Amino acid sequence: MRLVPALFTLLGERSWYMPRWLERMLPNLTIEPPQQATETPNSVGSKLPAEPAPRAGERPAEVGSPA
Repeated sequence: MRLVPALFTLLGERSWYMPRWLERMLPNLTIEPPQQATETPNSVGSKLPAEPAPRAGERPAEVGSPA
């Protein structure tokens, strides 16, 4: 009963290998529906947050300088 998990452990990533000819013959089945190209309500108008302004008396950091 423990042969399959042991075999998967020994083979590692190679246990998921499938020849291309076999992959082309098998249907492409998915559990989830395909992703749509439309934007989600949360992504409409969303932008990356701006960097905080430098404090009084500080010089802004230059691009490429360590923080």
